Amino acid sequence: MKNWLKNKIARSYELLGKISRQRQALVNTVVVLTYHGVIPSDMMYNGRHFFEYRNVVTTEEFDRQMTHLKNYYTPISVNDFQNLPGQNTDKPYVVVTFDDGFENNYLYAFPILKKHGITGHFFLTTNFMGSRKLLWTEEVTYRVLHARSSALTLHINGEPIHISLSSEKRREAASIALRKQLKLQSRRVIEEVLEELRKATPELNSVELPRTRYQFMSWEQAREMHREGMVLGSHTTDHFLLNNLNEQEVRETLTRSKQQLETELKAPCTVFSYPNGERENFSQRDEKILDELGFQYAFTQIPGFNPVHTLTNKKFDIYRINISHFMTGPVFHAVITGLWKY
Repeated sequence: MKNWLKNKIARSYELLGKISRQRQALVNTVVVLTYHGVIPSDMMYNGRHFFEYRNVVTTEEFDRQMTHLKNYYTPISVNDFQNLPGQNTDKPYVVVTFDDGFENNYLYAFPILKKHGITGHFFLTTNFMGSRKLLWTEEVTYRVLHARSSALTLHINGEPIHISLSSEKRREAASIALRKQLKLQSRRVIEEVLEELRKATPELNSVELPRTRYQFMSWEQAREMHREGMVLGSHTTDHFLLNNLNEQEVRETLTRSKQQLETELKAPCTVFSYPNGERENFSQRDEKILDELGFQYAFTQIPGFNPVHTLTNKKFDIYRINISHFMTGPVFHAVITGLWKY
């Protein structure tokens, strides 16, 4: 009912011309969209824990969204950024990006992007390529949602954290709260909590999770996308947030991921996406290291738009709009213009 009402309101915005006017105000602006997964609707949901699919869109919806972008925006690549100032345009620019590097990006999103002639940008977690390992953020969610017990006690810096798992809603809330706390901790603390969580949930085996959702693409798949004109960049080696790491660790993960991409793709790696990417997850320290290593642009997950004239001054601070499963039809149209804050 809630999503139906949102679509109804967003549809009224379209009929009243509000979305069109808002979109016109974004001319000479680059709108960057963040996706994570694309999966056919009949493979989307296994009957439990839809929360795990909140950042996944269906292939059907993704195809409709790409059609909308082709009709009302000018899809571009990061390689076009330097040539945008001074150009005459009557549409906003749009860039389509994917974080993490899941295989479903290759299997389902890549063919749709090719069909529409849109360049996709895929930021890869390089130590996860070809595996079904879980990103630490997703392992927290997986174990909290699927644990057989109705409560857990964990420790963060020696302080006990009591977690109620007595209902689906409490499990979802616990996942959000625990990840939020850990995102501000060091890598050492995160690894300690993960180990404690694994010991508390020995019955769970992530290998049994659906391949369509959790498998990472292989290097051969990445090479094929690169040959077909897609842009591939770094998302670190292991998806630890840069604020989880000390300066040496940041330099190591950025250097290593860049080297892995350049070795596998036989091409320079010049673009980066911050894991999580909110304001507190990176700093001027990290931007300096990115610059020293030869990266040209870095994408955040700070909601917003990028006027063309700002791109050279904020090349390591590019804003994006995250696209979730619930942004269908007119809601998607409203969200990517900024008319609707989702």
